[in-house]
Amino acid sequence: MQATQERSTERYRGLIPPALPLKQMLHPYGFTLHVSTNSASVLNMMKEMFGRFERRFSNEPIELNVEAVEYGTHDLPLEPVFTLRDGLMMSVADPVNMSIGDLRRGVSHVTLSPGALRSPLWMQYFLVGSTPLCHIAGSLALPVHAACIARNGRGILLCGESGDGKSTLSFACARAGWTYVTDDATYFAHDSDEPGVAVGNCYQIRFRPSASELFPEVDGREITPRAAGKPSIEIPIHSLPEIDFAPAAHIEHIVFLNRRDRRPAGISLYDEEETRDFMRRSMFGTVEGMLQHEKTMERLLTKAQVWEMHYSELDWAISRLERLLMEGK
Repeated sequence: MQATQERSTERYRGLIPPALPLKQMLHPYGFTLHVSTNSASVLNMMKEMFGRFERRFSNEPIELNVEAVEYGTHDLPLEPVFTLRDGLMMSVADPVNMSIGDLRRGVSHVTLSPGALRSPLWMQYFLVGSTPLCHIAGSLALPVHAACIARNGRGILLCGESGDGKSTLSFACARAGWTYVTDDATYFAHDSDEPGVAVGNCYQIRFRPSASELFPEVDGREITPRAAGKPSIEIPIHSLPEIDFAPAAHIEHIVFLNRRDRRPAGISLYDEEETRDFMRRSMFGTVEGMLQHEKTMERLLTKAQVWEMHYSELDWAISRLERLLMEGK
């Protein structure tokens, strides 16, 4: 009899809505997120990730339901496979550990096995932390692979591929009195009354280990454990009291960094069509969402002038960016 009941429970597992009594409203990058879960450790992790952000935009809350289950493996799951089909997001590691979301409705459901719950790093990187950001980047904001710095609220977007020096230059500027906004991913809200306002994660900066050769603050720090990606050193900004930071800035200039070409240091106008091609590489979402991305990108390009900067010396680059803000060229 007991074996029959267990088989019946297994057959209908997932069809009955779970009880998720723990709830929290958070605002990652200024967007509203409503978390429901049955795991205190998941809720604490979400607070640690997004609890410092305040509401900035009036989006309908993203609904994130996170269910910790008792069944499934106690081993660390494999890296999930991400799929997007007509607004439905699926990130699946195995039959238990997965995220299924609807970009149009702004709802995602995540299930976690005992093995996944043992690794906050895995949960944060692959499912629980990344899913709200997929909703933001897929339907609420234009994502740009760029760092952002500012002077008195006047912002510069630093664009480039991985390894082009975005984090290094943004931190060097912050050490020289600029305001740090984000080092790698910047977002522009679709429905904002402030076109051209960039938001990002101002509470953390990530370096390559080689940055310790440039900045004494990085020297001696341990490489941060990561679930995936290249080795890095991640430092909370609040642990660097001399650094000014802010969650947003009005973008006046977009600067593509170029340290690869052996050309003399200098700055010149950059082709807007190449800028569009660069930004489109980070876009994803529904057909409607992609049209919104395009509109937000065009609004940004009407507000900001686009440049390419060749440089090798950080001090020169900082001085040249200061001149760009002061003189507009």
